[in-house]
Amino acid sequence: MPGSIRNFRDRTYSQSKRVSRPVVVMKSTRACLAVLDFGTGGGKCVIFDHAGQRLSSIRHPWDFISVRSSHEELTPGFAFDPESMWNTLARCTREAIDQANLAPEEIVAVTSTSLRLGTVFLDRRKQEVYCAPNLDGRGFAGALELLDAVTRETIVSTTGHWPPFLSSAARLITYQKEPTAEPVAHVLSLSDWLGYRLTGEITSELSNAGESFLLDIAERRWSQELLEAAGISPSVLPPISANGARIGSIHTAAAAATSLKSGTPVFLGGADTQCALLGSGVVDPFEAGVVLGTTAPVMAISDTPCVDLTGKVWAGCHVLPERWTLESNAGETGSAWDWILDLLGIHGADRYEVAENLMAEVTADDERDSAVVSFGHPQVFDLDQYNPHRMVGFGFRQSAFRGPVGPGRGQVLRSFLRNIAFAIRGNLEQLEEKLPGPPNRCTLSGGMSRSRSLQVEIARSLHLPLHLSAEPEATALGAAILASVGVGLHGDRKAAVHEMVQVTVIPPDPELRDAYDRQYAAWQEVFAATKQVSFLP
Repeated sequence: MPGSIRNFRDRTYSQSKRVSRPVVVMKSTRACLAVLDFGTGGGKCVIFDHAGQRLSSIRHPWDFISVRSSHEELTPGFAFDPESMWNTLARCTREAIDQANLAPEEIVAVTSTSLRLGTVFLDRRKQEVYCAPNLDGRGFAGALELLDAVTRETIVSTTGHWPPFLSSAARLITYQKEPTAEPVAHVLSLSDWLGYRLTGEITSELSNAGESFLLDIAERRWSQELLEAAGISPSVLPPISANGARIGSIHTAAAAATSLKSGTPVFLGGADTQCALLGSGVVDPFEAGVVLGTTAPVMAISDTPCVDLTGKVWAGCHVLPERWTLESNAGETGSAWDWILDLLGIHGADRYEVAENLMAEVTADDERDSAVVSFGHPQVFDLDQYNPHRMVGFGFRQSAFRGPVGPGRGQVLRSFLRNIAFAIRGNLEQLEEKLPGPPNRCTLSGGMSRSRSLQVEIARSLHLPLHLSAEPEATALGAAILASVGVGLHGDRKAAVHEMVQVTVIPPDPELRDAYDRQYAAWQEVFAATKQVSFLP
Protein backbone atom coordinates (compact mmCIF):
# COMPACT_ATOMS: atom_id res chain seq x y z
CA MET A 1 0.00 0.00 0.00
CA PRO A 2 1.38 3.44 -0.83
CA GLY A 3 2.47 5.42 2.18
CA SER A 4 5.29 7.40 3.64
CA ILE A 5 7.62 7.01 6.58
CA ARG A 6 7.69 9.83 9.09
CA ASN A 7 9.57 10.35 12.31
CA PHE A 8 8.78 12.37 15.42
CA ARG A 9 10.86 15.55 15.29
CA ASP A 10 7.79 17.66 16.10
CA ARG A 11 7.16 16.00 19.48
CA THR A 12 6.59 18.50 22.27
CA TYR A 13 5.25 16.43 25.17
CA SER A 14 6.58 17.36 28.59
CA GLN A 15 9.16 15.43 30.55
CA SER A 16 9.04 14.95 34.31
CA LYS A 17 12.08 14.43 36.49
CA ARG A 18 13.33 10.86 36.59
CA VAL A 19 13.40 9.15 39.93
CA SER A 20 17.01 7.97 39.61
CA ARG A 21 19.98 9.18 37.63
CA PRO A 22 20.44 7.01 34.52
CA VAL A 23 23.42 4.76 34.08
CA VAL A 24 25.60 6.35 31.39
CA VAL A 25 26.50 3.91 28.63
CA MET A 26 28.71 4.79 25.69
CA LYS A 27 26.58 4.33 22.58
CA SER A 28 27.92 1.86 20.06
CA THR A 29 26.43 -0.21 17.31
CA ARG A 30 26.26 -3.12 19.79
CA ALA A 31 24.60 -1.40 22.75
CA CYS A 32 21.44 -3.50 22.86
CA LEU A 33 18.24 -3.74 24.89
CA ALA A 34 16.45 -6.97 25.89
CA VAL A 35 12.71 -7.05 26.60
CA LEU A 36 10.93 -9.96 28.29
CA ASP A 37 7.22 -10.10 27.41
CA PHE A 38 4.62 -12.11 29.36
CA GLY A 39 1.74 -12.57 26.91
CA THR A 40 -1.58 -14.38 26.89
CA GLY A 41 -0.54 -17.17 24.54
CA GLY A 42 3.17 -17.34 25.23
CA GLY A 43 6.39 -15.78 26.45
CA LYS A 44 8.74 -13.76 24.31
CA CYS A 45 12.12 -12.06 24.33
CA VAL A 46 12.85 -9.29 21.84
CA ILE A 47 16.22 -7.56 21.44
CA PHE A 48 16.71 -4.12 19.87
CA ASP A 49 19.75 -1.98 19.19
CA HIS A 50 19.91 1.65 20.35
CA ALA A 51 18.28 2.88 17.12
CA GLY A 52 15.21 0.67 17.50
CA GLN A 53 16.32 -1.94 14.98
CA ARG A 54 14.96 -5.33 16.00
CA LEU A 55 17.79 -7.86 16.12
CA SER A 56 15.88 -10.92 17.28
CA SER A 57 12.52 -12.12 18.56
CA ILE A 58 11.88 -15.53 20.08
CA ARG A 59 8.48 -16.67 21.31
CA HIS A 60 7.38 -19.96 22.83
CA PRO A 61 3.73 -20.78 23.54
CA TRP A 62 2.28 -21.68 26.91
CA ASP A 63 -1.06 -22.58 28.43
CA PHE A 64 -2.78 -21.52 31.60
CA ILE A 65 -4.16 -24.04 34.08
CA SER A 66 -7.91 -24.35 34.63
CA VAL A 67 -8.64 -24.27 38.38
CA ARG A 68 -11.74 -24.24 40.54
CA SER A 69 -13.62 -20.97 41.00
CA SER A 70 -16.53 -20.30 43.36
CA HIS A 71 -18.57 -18.90 40.45
CA GLU A 72 -17.30 -21.01 37.57
CA GLU A 73 -20.36 -20.47 35.41
CA LEU A 74 -19.64 -16.71 35.40
CA THR A 75 -15.91 -16.38 36.02
CA PRO A 76 -13.88 -19.59 35.64
CA GLY A 77 -10.56 -19.83 37.42
CA PHE A 78 -7.16 -19.90 35.73
CA ALA A 79 -3.64 -20.09 37.14
CA PHE A 80 -0.10 -20.59 35.89
CA ASP A 81 2.98 -22.42 37.10
CA PRO A 82 5.59 -19.73 37.87
CA GLU A 83 8.56 -22.04 37.34
CA SER A 84 7.26 -23.20 33.98
CA MET A 85 6.61 -19.63 32.81
CA TRP A 86 9.97 -18.40 34.06
CA ASN A 87 11.78 -21.29 32.38
CA THR A 88 10.00 -20.51 29.11
CA LEU A 89 10.97 -16.84 29.27
CA ALA A 90 14.55 -17.74 30.20
CA ARG A 91 14.70 -20.06 27.18
CA CYS A 92 13.33 -17.29 24.94
CA THR A 93 16.05 -14.97 26.24
CA ARG A 94 18.88 -17.43 25.65
CA GLU A 95 17.67 -18.14 22.13
CA ALA A 96 17.13 -14.45 21.34
CA ILE A 97 20.72 -13.68 22.36
CA ASP A 98 21.94 -16.50 20.13
CA GLN A 99 19.72 -15.43 17.23
CA ALA A 100 21.07 -11.87 17.45
CA ASN A 101 24.64 -13.24 17.62
CA LEU A 102 25.39 -11.13 20.69
CA ALA A 103 27.78 -11.49 23.56
CA PRO A 104 26.00 -11.06 26.93
CA GLU A 105 27.92 -7.85 27.68
CA GLU A 106 26.50 -6.25 24.52
CA ILE A 107 23.07 -6.16 26.18
CA VAL A 108 23.33 -3.04 28.31
CA ALA A 109 19.79 -2.92 29.72
CA VAL A 110 16.89 -5.29 30.38
CA THR A 111 13.21 -4.55 30.94
CA SER A 112 9.84 -6.28 30.85
CA THR A 113 6.25 -5.88 29.74
CA SER A 114 3.18 -7.98 30.35
CA LEU A 115 -0.50 -8.45 29.79
CA ARG A 116 -2.68 -6.45 32.14
CA LEU A 117 -4.95 -7.74 34.93
CA GLY A 118 -2.52 -10.48 35.95
CA THR A 119 -1.57 -11.09 39.59
CA VAL A 120 1.16 -12.78 41.61
CA PHE A 121 1.12 -13.07 45.42
CA LEU A 122 4.38 -13.71 47.27
CA ASP A 123 4.64 -14.94 50.86
CA ARG A 124 7.13 -13.68 53.46
CA ARG A 125 9.85 -15.86 51.93
CA LYS A 126 9.12 -14.22 48.57
CA GLN A 127 7.77 -17.49 47.20
CA GLU A 128 4.84 -17.48 44.77
CA VAL A 129 1.63 -18.67 46.43
CA TYR A 130 -0.90 -17.42 43.86
CA CYS A 131 -0.32 -16.83 40.16
CA ALA A 132 -3.16 -15.58 37.98
CA PRO A 133 -3.38 -14.51 34.33
CA ASN A 134 -5.86 -11.91 33.15
CA LEU A 135 -8.53 -14.60 32.60
CA ASP A 136 -8.66 -15.70 36.25
CA GLY A 137 -12.09 -15.26 37.85
CA ARG A 138 -11.33 -16.66 41.30
CA GLY A 139 -11.80 -13.20 42.79
CA PHE A 140 -15.53 -13.00 42.06
CA ALA A 141 -16.58 -13.36 45.71
CA GLY A 142 -14.03 -10.75 46.76
CA ALA A 143 -15.35 -8.35 44.14
CA LEU A 144 -18.84 -8.69 45.62
CA GLU A 145 -17.42 -7.89 49.06
CA LEU A 146 -15.68 -4.82 47.68
CA LEU A 147 -18.93 -3.65 46.08
CA ASP A 148 -20.68 -4.01 49.44
CA ALA A 149 -17.98 -1.94 51.16
CA VAL A 150 -17.64 0.98 48.76
CA THR A 151 -19.84 2.63 46.15
CA ARG A 152 -19.48 2.14 42.44
CA GLU A 153 -18.95 5.89 42.04
CA THR A 154 -16.01 5.81 44.45
CA ILE A 155 -14.42 2.86 42.67
CA VAL A 156 -14.78 4.35 39.20
CA SER A 157 -13.83 7.91 40.14
CA THR A 158 -10.69 6.65 41.91
CA THR A 159 -9.49 3.82 39.69
CA GLY A 160 -11.06 4.74 36.33
CA HIS A 161 -12.16 1.10 35.96
CA TRP A 162 -15.32 -0.99 36.24
CA PRO A 163 -16.20 -3.74 37.18
CA PRO A 164 -13.64 -5.21 39.63
CA PHE A 165 -14.21 -8.94 39.06
CA LEU A 166 -10.80 -9.69 37.47
CA SER A 167 -8.77 -7.34 39.68
CA SER A 168 -5.90 -8.02 42.05
CA ALA A 169 -7.97 -6.41 44.81
CA ALA A 170 -10.81 -8.90 44.34
CA ARG A 171 -8.43 -11.86 44.12
CA LEU A 172 -6.64 -10.84 47.32
CA ILE A 173 -9.89 -10.36 49.27
CA THR A 174 -11.01 -13.83 48.19
CA TYR A 175 -7.65 -15.50 48.79
CA GLN A 176 -7.26 -14.10 52.30
CA LYS A 177 -10.52 -15.82 53.32
CA GLU A 178 -9.32 -19.29 52.28
CA PRO A 179 -8.55 -21.45 55.35
CA THR A 180 -5.31 -22.83 53.86
CA ALA A 181 -4.05 -19.54 52.42
CA GLU A 182 -0.47 -18.52 53.09
CA PRO A 183 -0.10 -14.96 54.42
CA VAL A 184 0.53 -12.60 51.50
CA ALA A 185 3.51 -10.27 51.83
CA HIS A 186 3.65 -8.82 48.31
CA VAL A 187 1.08 -8.22 45.54
CA LEU A 188 2.63 -7.90 42.08
CA SER A 189 1.54 -7.39 38.51
CA LEU A 190 3.08 -9.76 35.98
CA SER A 191 5.65 -7.23 34.75
CA ASP A 192 6.51 -6.49 38.41
CA TRP A 193 6.98 -10.22 38.91
CA LEU A 194 9.37 -10.45 35.96
CA GLY A 195 11.41 -7.62 37.46
CA TYR A 196 11.50 -9.52 40.75
CA ARG A 197 12.60 -12.73 39.02
CA LEU A 198 15.41 -10.89 37.26
CA THR A 199 16.70 -8.84 40.21
CA GLY A 200 15.16 -10.03 43.48
CA GLU A 201 13.82 -6.49 43.99
CA ILE A 202 10.15 -5.61 44.43
CA THR A 203 8.70 -2.45 42.94
CA SER A 204 5.79 -1.41 40.73
CA GLU A 205 4.87 1.05 38.00
CA LEU A 206 1.69 2.96 37.21
CA SER A 207 0.34 1.41 34.01
CA ASN A 208 -0.14 -2.07 35.50
CA ALA A 209 -0.86 -0.79 39.01
CA GLY A 210 -3.83 1.01 37.49
CA GLU A 211 -5.45 -2.36 36.73
CA SER A 212 -5.42 -3.47 40.39
CA PHE A 213 -8.49 -1.43 41.50
CA LEU A 214 -6.30 -0.08 44.29
CA LEU A 215 -4.61 2.86 42.54
CA ASP A 216 -5.80 6.46 42.62
CA ILE A 217 -4.99 7.23 39.00
CA ALA A 218 -5.31 11.01 39.40
CA GLU A 219 -2.93 11.16 42.36
CA ARG A 220 -0.79 8.30 40.99
CA ARG A 221 -0.57 6.57 44.36
CA TRP A 222 -2.23 3.70 46.19
CA SER A 223 -5.71 4.64 47.44
CA GLN A 224 -5.95 4.54 51.23
CA GLU A 225 -9.76 4.64 51.00
CA LEU A 226 -9.97 1.56 48.80
CA LEU A 227 -7.36 -0.30 50.83
CA GLU A 228 -9.37 0.27 54.01
CA ALA A 229 -12.62 -0.73 52.31
CA ALA A 230 -11.01 -3.91 50.99
CA GLY A 231 -9.31 -4.77 54.28
CA ILE A 232 -5.92 -4.84 52.58
CA SER A 233 -2.76 -3.77 54.39
CA PRO A 234 -0.74 -1.11 52.51
CA SER A 235 2.40 -3.07 53.39
CA VAL A 236 1.65 -5.73 50.74
CA LEU A 237 1.77 -3.20 47.90
CA PRO A 238 5.12 -2.37 46.29
CA PRO A 239 6.52 1.15 46.17
CA ILE A 240 5.67 2.83 42.87
CA SER A 241 8.49 4.16 40.69
CA ALA A 242 8.51 5.91 37.34
CA ASN A 243 8.44 3.84 34.17
CA GLY A 244 12.04 3.48 33.05
CA ALA A 245 13.44 3.77 36.58
CA ARG A 246 16.12 1.29 37.53
CA ILE A 247 14.89 -1.69 39.59
CA GLY A 248 18.23 -3.34 40.22
CA SER A 249 20.64 -5.66 38.41
CA ILE A 250 20.50 -9.15 36.95
CA HIS A 251 21.36 -11.49 39.81
CA THR A 252 23.47 -14.61 39.52
CA ALA A 253 20.62 -17.12 39.25
CA ALA A 254 18.81 -15.09 36.59
CA ALA A 255 22.06 -14.71 34.65
CA ALA A 256 22.59 -18.46 34.67
CA ALA A 257 19.03 -19.09 33.47
CA THR A 258 18.89 -16.45 30.73
CA SER A 259 22.50 -16.01 29.52
CA LEU A 260 22.24 -12.32 30.43
CA LYS A 261 25.32 -10.92 32.12
CA SER A 262 25.16 -10.73 35.91
CA GLY A 263 25.02 -7.09 37.00
CA THR A 264 23.25 -5.83 33.86
CA PRO A 265 20.85 -3.05 34.94
CA VAL A 266 17.11 -3.78 34.83
CA PHE A 267 14.52 -1.04 34.33
CA LEU A 268 10.78 -0.79 34.87
CA GLY A 269 8.79 -1.39 31.71
CA GLY A 270 5.01 -1.34 31.75
CA ALA A 271 1.70 -2.76 30.61
CA ASP A 272 1.60 -4.22 27.11
CA THR A 273 -0.96 -1.85 25.59
CA GLN A 274 0.59 1.34 26.95
CA CYS A 275 4.05 0.16 25.88
CA ALA A 276 2.65 -0.48 22.39
CA LEU A 277 1.36 3.09 22.30
CA LEU A 278 4.82 4.42 23.17
CA GLY A 279 6.44 2.03 20.69
CA SER A 280 4.23 3.37 17.90
CA GLY A 281 4.65 7.04 18.85
CA VAL A 282 1.25 7.59 20.51
CA VAL A 283 2.38 9.98 23.24
CA ASP A 284 0.53 13.31 23.01
CA PRO A 285 -2.99 14.35 24.02
CA PHE A 286 -5.77 13.49 21.53
CA GLU A 287 -3.67 10.90 19.73
CA ALA A 288 -5.29 7.47 19.56
CA GLY A 289 -3.88 3.99 19.08
CA VAL A 290 -5.31 0.56 18.37
CA VAL A 291 -3.28 -2.50 19.37
CA LEU A 292 -4.52 -5.30 17.13
CA GLY A 293 -3.67 -8.56 18.83
CA THR A 294 -5.81 -11.28 20.40
CA THR A 295 -8.15 -8.44 21.33
CA ALA A 296 -8.11 -4.82 20.16
CA PRO A 297 -7.75 -2.19 22.90
CA VAL A 298 -8.56 1.28 21.55
CA MET A 299 -6.85 4.02 23.56
CA ALA A 300 -6.60 7.80 23.42
CA ILE A 301 -4.12 9.98 25.30
CA SER A 302 -5.00 12.89 27.58
CA ASP A 303 -3.02 15.22 29.82
CA THR A 304 -5.60 14.90 32.62
CA PRO A 305 -7.48 11.80 33.81
CA CYS A 306 -10.83 11.54 31.98
CA VAL A 307 -12.94 9.27 34.17
CA ASP A 308 -16.22 7.91 32.83
CA LEU A 309 -18.59 7.30 35.75
CA THR A 310 -20.79 5.06 33.59
CA GLY A 311 -17.89 2.60 33.38
CA LYS A 312 -18.30 2.20 29.61
CA VAL A 313 -14.69 3.22 29.02
CA TRP A 314 -11.66 2.84 31.26
CA ALA A 315 -9.15 5.45 32.36
CA GLY A 316 -5.59 4.61 33.34
CA CYS A 317 -2.00 5.80 33.46
CA HIS A 318 0.27 5.91 30.43
CA VAL A 319 3.93 4.91 30.74
CA LEU A 320 4.82 8.60 30.32
CA PRO A 321 4.70 11.29 33.01
CA GLU A 322 1.68 13.61 32.95
CA ARG A 323 -0.13 11.36 30.50
CA TRP A 324 -3.27 9.30 31.03
CA THR A 325 -5.14 6.86 28.81
CA LEU A 326 -8.82 6.52 28.02
CA GLU A 327 -9.69 3.04 26.77
CA SER A 328 -12.45 1.31 24.92
CA ASN A 329 -12.03 -2.16 23.42
CA ALA A 330 -13.20 -3.86 20.24
CA GLY A 331 -13.01 -7.27 21.90
CA GLU A 332 -11.90 -10.46 20.18
CA THR A 333 -10.12 -9.75 16.92
CA GLY A 334 -7.00 -11.84 16.36
CA SER A 335 -8.42 -14.91 18.09
CA ALA A 336 -11.71 -14.60 16.21
CA TRP A 337 -9.83 -14.11 12.92
CA ASP A 338 -7.98 -17.39 13.46
CA TRP A 339 -11.31 -19.10 14.18
CA ILE A 340 -12.79 -17.74 10.92
CA LEU A 341 -9.81 -19.01 8.94
CA ASP A 342 -10.17 -22.46 10.53
CA LEU A 343 -13.90 -22.44 9.80
CA LEU A 344 -13.25 -21.70 6.13
CA GLY A 345 -10.60 -24.39 5.83
CA ILE A 346 -7.64 -22.02 5.53
CA HIS A 347 -4.74 -23.73 7.31
CA GLY A 348 -0.98 -23.96 7.13
CA ALA A 349 1.96 -21.64 7.67
CA ASP A 350 0.86 -19.38 4.80
CA ARG A 351 -2.79 -19.13 5.90
CA TYR A 352 -2.70 -15.35 6.38
CA GLU A 353 -1.26 -14.78 2.92
CA VAL A 354 -3.86 -17.14 1.43
CA ALA A 355 -6.57 -15.08 3.12
CA GLU A 356 -5.09 -11.84 1.77
CA ASN A 357 -5.09 -13.26 -1.75
CA LEU A 358 -8.72 -14.35 -1.46
CA MET A 359 -9.73 -10.90 -0.25
CA ALA A 360 -7.80 -9.23 -3.08
CA GLU A 361 -10.25 -10.87 -5.49
CA VAL A 362 -13.24 -9.00 -4.02
CA THR A 363 -14.59 -6.57 -6.62
CA ALA A 364 -14.94 -2.83 -6.19
CA ASP A 365 -18.72 -3.17 -6.57
CA ASP A 366 -18.90 -5.50 -3.57
CA GLU A 367 -16.79 -3.10 -1.52
CA ARG A 368 -19.37 -0.39 -2.22
CA ASP A 369 -22.39 -2.60 -1.60
CA SER A 370 -21.39 -5.68 0.35
CA ALA A 371 -23.49 -8.84 0.03
CA VAL A 372 -22.26 -10.01 3.44
CA VAL A 373 -22.36 -8.32 6.84
CA SER A 374 -20.41 -9.69 9.81
CA PHE A 375 -21.41 -8.92 13.37
CA GLY A 376 -20.40 -10.15 16.76
CA HIS A 377 -16.95 -10.87 18.11
CA PRO A 378 -15.50 -7.39 17.49
CA GLN A 379 -17.90 -4.95 19.14
CA VAL A 380 -18.25 -1.65 21.01
CA PHE A 381 -17.08 -1.87 24.62
CA ASP A 382 -19.81 -1.79 27.30
CA LEU A 383 -19.34 -4.21 30.19
CA ASP A 384 -22.63 -3.16 31.82
CA GLN A 385 -24.45 -4.55 28.78
CA TYR A 386 -22.09 -7.47 28.21
CA ASN A 387 -23.91 -10.60 27.06
CA PRO A 388 -21.67 -13.70 27.13
CA HIS A 389 -24.25 -15.69 25.12
CA ARG A 390 -24.78 -13.03 22.48
CA MET A 391 -25.53 -14.10 18.92
CA VAL A 392 -22.65 -13.52 16.49
CA GLY A 393 -22.27 -14.43 12.87
CA PHE A 394 -22.76 -13.36 9.27
CA GLY A 395 -25.75 -12.00 7.42
CA PHE A 396 -26.14 -12.63 3.69
CA ARG A 397 -28.26 -10.41 1.49
CA GLN A 398 -31.01 -12.54 -0.07
CA SER A 399 -30.35 -11.29 -3.58
CA ALA A 400 -26.81 -12.61 -3.33
CA PHE A 401 -28.11 -16.12 -4.03
CA ARG A 402 -30.08 -15.33 -7.18
CA GLY A 403 -27.06 -15.97 -9.39
CA PRO A 404 -25.24 -19.24 -9.96
CA VAL A 405 -23.15 -18.87 -6.77
CA GLY A 406 -23.35 -17.02 -3.49
CA PRO A 407 -20.65 -14.95 -1.79
CA GLY A 408 -17.19 -16.50 -1.86
CA ARG A 409 -14.67 -16.94 0.92
CA GLY A 410 -12.97 -13.66 0.03
CA GLN A 411 -16.20 -11.72 0.58
CA VAL A 412 -16.85 -13.47 3.90
CA LEU A 413 -13.30 -12.76 5.08
CA ARG A 414 -13.49 -9.16 3.93
CA SER A 415 -16.78 -8.65 5.76
CA PHE A 416 -15.21 -9.88 8.99
CA LEU A 417 -12.35 -7.40 8.70
CA ARG A 418 -14.91 -4.70 7.98
CA ASN A 419 -16.63 -5.73 11.22
CA ILE A 420 -13.31 -5.09 13.02
CA ALA A 421 -12.92 -1.71 11.31
CA PHE A 422 -16.46 -0.65 12.19
CA ALA A 423 -16.00 -1.81 15.80
CA ILE A 424 -12.82 0.30 16.01
CA ARG A 425 -14.73 3.29 14.66
CA GLY A 426 -17.53 2.75 17.19
CA ASN A 427 -15.05 2.52 20.06
CA LEU A 428 -13.23 5.66 18.91
CA GLU A 429 -16.55 7.50 18.80
CA GLN A 430 -17.25 6.29 22.33
CA LEU A 431 -13.89 7.70 23.47
CA GLU A 432 -14.57 10.99 21.71
CA GLU A 433 -17.68 11.47 23.86
CA LYS A 434 -15.51 11.46 27.00
CA LEU A 435 -12.48 13.43 25.81
CA PRO A 436 -12.20 17.24 25.91
CA GLY A 437 -11.67 17.13 22.14
CA PRO A 438 -11.76 14.59 19.30
CA PRO A 439 -8.77 12.35 18.53
CA ASN A 440 -6.61 13.95 15.84
CA ARG A 441 -5.13 10.75 14.45
CA CYS A 442 -5.07 6.99 14.97
CA THR A 443 -2.06 4.64 14.88
CA LEU A 444 -2.27 0.88 14.36
CA SER A 445 0.13 -1.61 15.94
CA GLY A 446 0.13 -5.27 16.91
CA GLY A 447 0.36 -8.46 14.90
CA MET A 448 -2.96 -8.17 13.10
CA SER A 449 -2.09 -4.66 11.90
CA ARG A 450 0.15 -6.38 9.32
CA SER A 451 -2.95 -7.41 7.35
CA ARG A 452 -3.04 -5.28 4.20
CA SER A 453 -6.77 -5.81 3.81
CA LEU A 454 -7.47 -4.75 7.39
CA GLN A 455 -5.39 -1.60 6.91
CA VAL A 456 -7.55 -0.74 3.89
CA GLU A 457 -10.81 -1.43 5.75
CA ILE A 458 -9.82 0.76 8.70
CA ALA A 459 -8.57 3.58 6.46
CA ARG A 460 -11.91 3.60 4.62
CA SER A 461 -13.94 3.44 7.83
CA LEU A 462 -12.29 6.15 9.94
CA HIS A 463 -12.48 9.88 9.38
CA LEU A 464 -9.01 10.31 10.91
CA PRO A 465 -5.44 10.36 9.62
CA LEU A 466 -4.25 6.76 9.95
CA HIS A 467 -0.70 5.67 10.76
CA LEU A 468 0.83 2.19 10.91
CA SER A 469 3.68 1.27 13.23
CA ALA A 470 6.61 0.18 11.08
CA GLU A 471 7.72 -2.18 13.87
CA PRO A 472 5.29 -5.06 14.43
CA GLU A 473 6.75 -5.63 17.91
CA ALA A 474 5.56 -2.22 19.12
CA THR A 475 4.93 -3.40 22.69
CA ALA A 476 8.51 -4.61 23.10
CA LEU A 477 9.83 -1.48 21.37
CA GLY A 478 7.95 0.75 23.81
CA ALA A 479 9.48 -1.07 26.76
CA ALA A 480 12.90 -0.84 25.10
CA ILE A 481 12.46 2.94 24.74
CA LEU A 482 11.94 3.21 28.50
CA ALA A 483 15.07 1.16 29.17
CA SER A 484 17.11 3.11 26.62
CA VAL A 485 16.45 6.33 28.51
CA GLY A 486 17.09 4.70 31.87
CA VAL A 487 20.48 3.37 30.79
CA GLY A 488 21.51 6.63 29.12
CA LEU A 489 21.42 5.64 25.44
CA HIS A 490 19.02 8.55 24.90
CA GLY A 491 18.77 11.75 26.89
CA ASP A 492 15.00 11.63 27.27
CA ARG A 493 11.93 9.87 25.93
CA LYS A 494 11.39 12.44 23.20
CA ALA A 495 14.85 11.75 21.79
CA ALA A 496 14.32 8.00 22.07
CA VAL A 497 10.98 8.11 20.25
CA HIS A 498 12.51 10.32 17.56
CA GLU A 499 15.29 7.82 16.84
CA MET A 500 13.60 4.50 17.51
CA VAL A 501 10.03 4.86 16.17
CA GLN A 502 8.87 5.01 12.57
CA VAL A 503 5.34 4.94 11.20
CA THR A 504 3.82 4.57 7.76
CA VAL A 505 1.05 6.97 6.78
CA ILE A 506 -1.90 5.05 5.34
CA PRO A 507 -3.75 7.24 2.82
CA PRO A 508 -7.55 7.55 3.01
CA ASP A 509 -9.89 6.49 0.21
CA PRO A 510 -12.30 9.42 -0.31
CA GLU A 511 -14.06 7.69 -3.22
CA LEU A 512 -15.45 5.00 -0.91
CA ARG A 513 -16.08 7.14 2.17
CA ASP A 514 -19.82 7.64 1.54
CA ALA A 515 -20.32 3.94 0.78
CA TYR A 516 -18.54 2.94 3.98
CA ASP A 517 -20.52 5.48 6.01
CA ARG A 518 -23.73 3.84 4.76
CA GLN A 519 -22.42 0.37 5.58
CA TYR A 520 -21.31 1.54 9.03
CA ALA A 521 -24.80 2.87 9.75
CA ALA A 522 -26.25 -0.50 8.69
CA TRP A 523 -23.71 -2.34 10.86
CA GLN A 524 -24.73 -0.20 13.86
CA GLU A 525 -28.36 -1.22 13.35
CA VAL A 526 -27.45 -4.91 13.17
CA PHE A 527 -25.16 -4.58 16.20
CA ALA A 528 -27.92 -2.91 18.25
CA ALA A 529 -30.56 -5.41 17.13
CA THR A 530 -28.46 -8.46 18.06
CA LYS A 531 -26.97 -7.06 21.27
CA GLN A 532 -29.49 -8.76 23.55
CA VAL A 533 -30.22 -11.81 21.38
CA SER A 534 -28.79 -14.84 23.16
CA PHE A 535 -28.00 -18.45 22.46
CA LEU A 536 -28.46 -19.70 26.01
CA PRO A 537 -26.52 -22.81 27.04
